[in-house]
Amino acid sequence: MKTFFKWLIYFIITVVIIAVSYHFYNNWQQQIDEQEKALAPLGQLPENIEPTHYDLTLRVDPDQGTFSGEVIIDVNLKTPSSELWLHSEDITVSTANFITTDNQITPLSFKEMGHSGVARLTSNTELPAQSASIHLVFNGELATDLAGLYLVKDGGLNYAFTQFESVFARMAFPSFDEPRFKTTYDIKLEVKEQHKGFTNTPQIAESQLSDGFKQLTFATTKPLPTYLIAFAVGDLDVVEYANIPTTAIRDKEIPLRGIATKGKGKDLTYALENTADILAELEKYFAIPYPYEKLDIVAVPDFAAGAMENAGLITYREQLLLLGDNPTLDQQRSYASVHAHELAHQWFGNLVTMQWWDDIWLNESFATWMADITMNEWNPDFGFARGMVRSGHGVMKQDIFVDTRQIREPINNNGDIKNAFDGITYQKGGAMLQMLEDYVGKDDFREGVRYHMQRFAFGNATAIDFIDSIEHFTEKQNIKVAFESFLNQKGVPLISVDYQCDDAGVTADISQTRYLPIGARSSSDQTWTLPVCLTLVNNDNNREVCTLLDQPSDTLTIAGAQCPVAVMPNTGGKGYYRWTMPAQKQQSLMSNFGKLDGSEKYSVASNLVAEFRAGRISVSEYLVAIKPIVSDTDWDLVTQPVGEIEFISNNLAGDDDQVKISQYLNSLYDSKLESLGLYANTQADLDDPVATKLLRKKIISLVALTLKQPELLNQLAQMGEEVIGYNKSNQLNTSELDPELLLPALASGVELHGLPFAKAVLAQLENTDDGTLRQQLLTAVARSNDPAVSELVLDTITSLSIRVNERITLLVTHMSRKENQRNVYQWFKDKFSFIELVIPKKYLGYTPMIGSGFCSKEMRDDVEAFFTAKLEQLAGAEHHLSTTLERIEMCSQLKAQQQGINL
Repeated sequence: MKTFFKWLIYFIITVVIIAVSYHFYNNWQQQIDEQEKALAPLGQLPENIEPTHYDLTLRVDPDQGTFSGEVIIDVNLKTPSSELWLHSEDITVSTANFITTDNQITPLSFKEMGHSGVARLTSNTELPAQSASIHLVFNGELATDLAGLYLVKDGGLNYAFTQFESVFARMAFPSFDEPRFKTTYDIKLEVKEQHKGFTNTPQIAESQLSDGFKQLTFATTKPLPTYLIAFAVGDLDVVEYANIPTTAIRDKEIPLRGIATKGKGKDLTYALENTADILAELEKYFAIPYPYEKLDIVAVPDFAAGAMENAGLITYREQLLLLGDNPTLDQQRSYASVHAHELAHQWFGNLVTMQWWDDIWLNESFATWMADITMNEWNPDFGFARGMVRSGHGVMKQDIFVDTRQIREPINNNGDIKNAFDGITYQKGGAMLQMLEDYVGKDDFREGVRYHMQRFAFGNATAIDFIDSIEHFTEKQNIKVAFESFLNQKGVPLISVDYQCDDAGVTADISQTRYLPIGARSSSDQTWTLPVCLTLVNNDNNREVCTLLDQPSDTLTIAGAQCPVAVMPNTGGKGYYRWTMPAQKQQSLMSNFGKLDGSEKYSVASNLVAEFRAGRISVSEYLVAIKPIVSDTDWDLVTQPVGEIEFISNNLAGDDDQVKISQYLNSLYDSKLESLGLYANTQADLDDPVATKLLRKKIISLVALTLKQPELLNQLAQMGEEVIGYNKSNQLNTSELDPELLLPALASGVELHGLPFAKAVLAQLENTDDGTLRQQLLTAVARSNDPAVSELVLDTITSLSIRVNERITLLVTHMSRKENQRNVYQWFKDKFSFIELVIPKKYLGYTPMIGSGFCSKEMRDDVEAFFTAKLEQLAGAEHHLSTTLERIEMCSQLKAQQQGINL
């Protein structure tokens, strides 16, 4: 026994020594890393060298989880130097040489500086300015966090896919990983004999190697930045679809293929058969042929984003492409919207690329705006006509914080780049383009876009270049000033409008400040150069008048105009601004709500929320004002107020008020459900099937899962029981249920039966690798606010049995329920060290948003204390922490201002 205790003591001492040593080593390594990072260019690389061509050979072995290769980068060294900088992250470089055109070789030492992704190449002698090559031999491990060249396991097989935007190409091969370095590539892939390999261009040769691998050689690319290079490797299904036919714009057919993991190619048909028509609409708009030699669309089982616009090899989260034989309307709309967005990028972003990440809006805003235009042309019935109006008004809710980004935000480091991919870049930028297109005129704006594409084809351009191109085709004044006033400052304008009538016509007094809700930290003292359009509402017809407001206030005189019964201060809802009017004028507008078009109605509904949040109308006034909105027939308008009502109920209402609100909602929406029914067999389905389906889905979810109407909840839950064979066969069977009802049926079952049903739903994950079905199973459980189910959800998030992107789906969905927020927040704090390991590091900077649903000073201070201590570990988190804290402050101050609810 003494011997046992002696060895136990030795063991404990050894463990303590190892732990202490590791602690000191870790601290020492962090100090070294920080010192090295201080020496490296963490923003843009020095301008003394630029690449002109890549010759890349890459061996990818998903089964071993490794890659290796060599790259020869032709460069132009502009000034003599003994020190060269490029990008490389977590890659081992075994050989590094500088090779002149006459084959003189100078060895280089290679070092990644402090795990920064920036590498220094050093020569013992100064290298003269010249054209030469850098030769690097390297190897690495496939990533597991959906960035760079990463590993995916699906159906018992291993695959490798890529996500290189924004700064992740450096994780796959040493490179000059910036968008301004746009060059050609010659690529060879070495893959196992049973595997297939794909990149941006067509394969032109194949040869067998001696070790069970084969080498695939691909055609030289058009000039591309590193972030648009892509690879897919594995035992993949390939669907060789019919070539995209020639058009009036393009005289060559385009080879089209669908690529998916083994066994899933059969589900690509819908995505492939609709690609040609969507592409044709884009070619019509740009008047430029599709720029690349082929088009492959790739369904990736585990994918961080929705999709990625890699030139000629576009990758998608598989739910967007694998639609099977009977896709739901939501699936069709999601596919079409994202597909149009990525295809638009083949021109705007790929053909013409930004110089630096401060102009990422040039890519994303344009593709967001262009997708809605394309979808509306491709299928007018799909409900995209006012998609950009909805998106623009939605993003205004993000554009109110002191740390809100401006559209063209300075980018100084990788954290700034990551934060640039947000609603401001996509939706606000798109809304700005919509507003300025409306001001310039559609035809002139389109001609400016075409001119821009032609000027900078296969090159780079800045925001100023784009504005110059638009100005080239319009006689409208101050276009550049208007553009820049939105690009280079944050916030939402607030337009105050009042008007008077006399015998001479109508006079409108207009002034502008920055819109701010109660509790906002910013100053309202801000102005824009802003197109303002008013609709004069009359009993016979409406009239539009516009002005460019470039002063704090102005007067618009409309000579000879009939005195309107009301004024709508945002014609077509296309202006990126909030508006306010005296109470009597606002009431006149609401009394004539039916005389507005659908987009204007949506703008009114959105603006009522803004007026309430700014304290200019009370809770009770808001709830009464929404009656004509809910009584409307437009699918997106009818349920627009639901989110704000839920916010009021969750944060501002006491128990008695919550009952009142629930009864009020029931009174508004019960009749809607009664007229729609559960199934697509009504007169409304015959008259307008798409809009009716979209509205039915929203109403069913609201009445069953938010209002918990017992009859509907039970009816849906029974459907859910049949789907998973609950307490019977436990076999998954979705064939008998309308796909539109699958998610509400499963979620209703969880609501009714709690934990046992939730476990039964999650158990079905073992029976399917269908990404769409898996997402529905997970979402149905994650919507629950049952404490026991919540514990199950949190355990599942940290389980290694689900895909990485599924963890994000679970967490975001579960946090969206107010009742779960404190529990999830405490769990997050307790499990933080483990969560860091299972959530991709690129997402960790967003984690302060986990506190954004709180509404008290106590929780605000708790969130600040916890995350402030973690900021060094969470790149880019400062911005998200600041906006989360301000959001909590706004909620708590709004709550303090409200004095009960009267309905």
